[in-house]
Amino acid sequence: LNTELRTGLTSADVEQRRKRYGFNEISSEKTNLLKQFIGYFTGPILYVMELAALLAAGLEDWIDFGVICGILLLNAIVGWYQEKQAADVVASLKGDIAMKATVVRDNQQQTILARELVPGDIVVIEEGQSVPGDARLICGYDHPEDFELYMKLKAEDKFHDADPEDEKDDDVDEEKFDEENP
Repeated sequence: LNTELRTGLTSADVEQRRKRYGFNEISSEKTNLLKQFIGYFTGPILYVMELAALLAAGLEDWIDFGVICGILLLNAIVGWYQEKQAADVVASLKGDIAMKATVVRDNQQQTILARELVPGDIVVIEEGQSVPGDARLICGYDHPEDFELYMKLKAEDKFHDADPEDEKDDDVDEEKFDEENP
């Protein structure tokens, strides 16, 4: 990804890559609230209750029909409300625990939000820390010479930067790197 270990990416590289790849985040599909609400009227037990409501209407038993429809409606409202509350809590927690990453950019270490990572960033990871995105581990912090070995193997075309759509099996390349890097 054409990044140097000690200097990292420049600000211009970061902007260019962000325009090309976007932010490091998973986009979620917007839910259709009406479709979600109607979903609370589906299911085996609910189908039986709906059939009972139709039967009550056919027999002109309006009290039973009203009670059954009221129960179905109350079930849908309560289920929809609970799911909405749970989604709001998850969204709140997601914002509160925004993951941060330490990267090497412009020849210095910087702490940024994980969503601001771009392909080619040199990410500094310490013990016990979560990896803030897709990453290729190339060397330990106290063994930077492993980076030189990685670059040598890459120059010899021992590694292939595959597109995410590529389904190539690069296990042989990884095994060779592991053998040469005990």
